[in-house]
Parts: sequence; C-alpha cells; structure tokens
Amino acid sequence: NDMYVLDADRMVWSKVREREGTLRPQTRAAHTTCLAGRKLFVFGGMSRAETLSDLFIFDMDKREWTPGKQRGNNPGKRSGHTAAIVGKHMYLLGGYDGRRAYNDLYRLDMETFLWDEIKLEDLVGMRARSGNASALCGHRWYLHGGWSSAGFLDDFHSIDLLPQMEMKMDIQGGPYSSSVYQVAITITAGEAPPPVAVQWYRRREHNQNYERISGATTMQYIPTADDISTSLAVSCVPCKDDKPLGPTYFQTTEPVLIDQELGKLVRGLIVNTHAEFKVKLMGGEDEADFERCKMILTLEHIKVKRKSRTRVKDSYRPEFKVLLSASKPNMLVLQLNHKVKVPIAVEHTYERDLLTLVARGFWAMNRERQKW
Repeated sequence: NDMYVLDADRMVWSKVREREGTLRPQTRAAHTTCLAGRKLFVFGGMSRAETLSDLFIFDMDKREWTPGKQRGNNPGKRSGHTAAIVGKHMYLLGGYDGRRAYNDLYRLDMETFLWDEIKLEDLVGMRARSGNASALCGHRWYLHGGWSSAGFLDDFHSIDLLPQMEMKMDIQGGPYSSSVYQVAITITAGEAPPPVAVQWYRRREHNQNYERISGATTMQYIPTADDISTSLAVSCVPCKDDKPLGPTYFQTTEPVLIDQELGKLVRGLIVNTHAEFKVKLMGGEDEADFERCKMILTLEHIKVKRKSRTRVKDSYRPEFKVLLSASKPNMLVLQLNHKVKVPIAVEHTYERDLLTLVARGFWAMNRERQKW
C-alpha cells in the first residue's frame, strides 16, 4: 500500500512520504486511481483476503489520505474495473467481485460521495468484463478487451458519458410582429445544466436557406420589420468553456405576421404619401450623442430637419436600405447610398418598425413609378 511518484523531466522515481499519522488504505491490487485536480480517488481492488469496495482520497498538497463516506447505490466489491472522471463525477464500469464479472456503470458525485447507477444504450449487448483497457476523450469513453467468464475479449466499445443530458426546447410567442418570442429550454442532466449558446435565424419567402440574425443571441427575440412574412428559427447548443457538449437543437416558427394595428398605420401613411417622425440623429457610437430632429418621408425624398435647418436630404436611390439591429432595438440606419449612412434612434421598437415599413414602402413605390 505504498505510493511512488515519477519526475517525468528527470525520469526519476521517489517514494511518497505521507503526513505523519495519516491512515493509509490497506494493501490492494487491481483497483482504480483517478486524478481530479490535486486529489487522487482510489476505489476497490483486491487484497489478499477479499475484494474491496472502499473509497480513499489522497490530497497531494496535504499529503494525507481520507476515507470517502460513500452514500447511495454503491457498486459494491470490485476489482479489475475501469474508472474515469468527467466533470465532478467519477464513472466506474464493470469489474470482478470474486465470483462474477459485471458490465454495469456507476457514477460517483465527488463532492457529496453519492453513488447512482447509470443505464445507457451504449452498454446494451456489451459483455461483462474486468481488466480491460480504456481511454477517455472529452466525454466519450473508449474500452477494449479484458477478461470474461468465456475467456479473453478483443471487442471495442465507445460510451458517451453524457447521454443522460437531454434538452427539450420550445419557441413561445408570436405569430404577430409585436410579440416577444421566447425560447423555453428544459435540460435534464446528472449535473448542473450547462450554459446554452443561442442564435436566431430568419428564412424569407421563396428561399430555402436560413440567414443568421446578427446580435440575436439571447433567449428572447423581438421581431423587427425585417422579420415580417419570414419564418424564424433558433439554434441552441449546450456548451462548456465555449465548446459544444452535444448536438445543436434547431426549431422553427410559423411565418411572422404584421401586427394588425401597425399594418393599418403603415397603409394609412403610405396612402397619404407623407409621414413625419420624431427621431434622434445619432452623432456616433455614444448613444448620449444625438440631436432631436424631425424625419419627413414622402414619395420623392427623405429629409431630416433640426428646427428650420435641414440636416439630411436625399432622394430614393436603388441602393437605399433600412438596416436594423437585434441588439439595439430602438436604433436603425438609413443607407441613402453606397457612401452615406444615417444612424437614428426612436423611443420605441413600435416606432422603429413603423418608420422602417413606411420608408421601404415609399422607396418601392418610387422605384415602381420611375419604371413607368
């Protein structure tokens, strides 16, 4: 029951000297030892007299042993089993109790010392064994060979240690553009649910592909005028340290309908061929840097005035666009031509969508009129 450490730089072995008075585990072989941080977790094995089911933890900084006070569904006496650590859990597979071999899988919470048995589809059909080789890659565990009652084995298995993490998602809200769309996610996992990376998309009519909505990376999404008559979609993937833990979940919505009151206002302003809005003409990235102005939209031009002074005026060009941002719901950018972009802000997203739809409507009518 002694322990040695190898200096891998000098390739020199030395005996570990535990703190005086520490209680060593009894002598054993065919046990498992797993490293978690600066602690070694030793489970089971076989002594001269019996197969063991005890758990000991060695603190490498304090250089002392402590017995783990195990709770729950203990795997029982095992030797020749396999163990690996994923997150805060130690997984234990198979082994031999002196009479029979096993192919079951147990999981130990290394903080509470609570055991539970895990049922996985990956284990179906796998023969009971002990003394096999194993290697852990991420949360996937690879096993080869070992010994069973029928003799030595040469099979190979791959086990995903996180299939017990299941995620269900649903999109709530809609179908009108004034609705707030909300992703509802339920994660069932043996450990604390991981963070979820979110991305919203839209698919326009007569287009099979979904386009990524810039800045739309939260559980909630407020549609913009860009989303009317499009289908929304959201992708969610559980992550840890910015790395995906599993598959990407993807769900779509029915087409977004224009809010009925908003639609009436848009139609009324376009029929009138004249619309005015109170806006903030932004001076730069700082949202506090702005001028309060009036925006005037007609079939011929766009004008932004500060009292009696005209700050911006231009006719509708083919490259005219209204650019919206999911991350800044009260702001929009008027692209008057390839060189001139005018950032403005309004008080409410409802005003933003009304201004956007009216401006696009006037632009479309202006272009159509020029064709004639």
